[in-house]
Amino acid sequence: MKKFQKIVMFLVLAVFLMAGSAAATTFTLNDSALLMLWEVYENPINPQTGTLFVTSDTGVYGQSMSGTVGFTGKIFDPVTGNPYTPFSQMQIGANFWGASGAIGTSGATTGQVIGAALGTAPTNDLTGFDAYSLYLENDNDDDWSVNLFLNTGYTDTGWNETDKYYQNGWTTLGPHSSVILTVDLSSALYLDHVTNIGLNVGGNMNGGGVSDPSNSDIFHVSASAVPEPATMLLLGSGLIGLAAFGRKKFFKKS
Repeated sequence: MKKFQKIVMFLVLAVFLMAGSAAATTFTLNDSALLMLWEVYENPINPQTGTLFVTSDTGVYGQSMSGTVGFTGKIFDPVTGNPYTPFSQMQIGANFWGASGAIGTSGATTGQVIGAALGTAPTNDLTGFDAYSLYLENDNDDDWSVNLFLNTGYTDTGWNETDKYYQNGWTTLGPHSSVILTVDLSSALYLDHVTNIGLNVGGNMNGGGVSDPSNSDIFHVSASAVPEPATMLLLGSGLIGLAAFGRKKFFKKS
């Protein structure tokens, strides 16, 4: 019984630590915002434009989807002419204008995405936030690498700010594994002028089989908002109750 209580109390401590790290100053994307993301850029550029598909349909892959919003698309890596071989990536997100000259598609603007996440009118202002975080899950049977990105600064005449690019390091997700990614914004400049935001999905395509570099690789990655501190504290309270119940039952039995 003591072992059970130790495990529960360890989980309680972990939850409260996570709640502390996910303070109210952490910005995340809810389902509404995630569904507005689109294929902003691909490196190398895929001649098959518009390959990204975003959905909340959990059966879209023909398999289970762990996150609340799923992203599936093709990452292009030709045998020749790719200076980035073997690593290629797709940038999924939104930019200031809602259109990408790189692949010629259009979508929601950064302001619309941030506004949807905050429950406000469109805004490019993340002043007061010291982190940007998302929960990501690899629903594939292949390895994929992921990270988060954020651009700030209005470089137009009249503003003359410097373009700043913030991202966290690449994390490789094995099949059906998950991670909470966080970009530190505590020292970020021009958070009142966010121009681009989203996530990157990439992979090494120099192997055989599904990773044959002569073919486009299809990824299945799903995302969810990072739980709010109140949700984490509620979970922690439930675990405390479970521990107390187990302790009471143990002593009554004794």
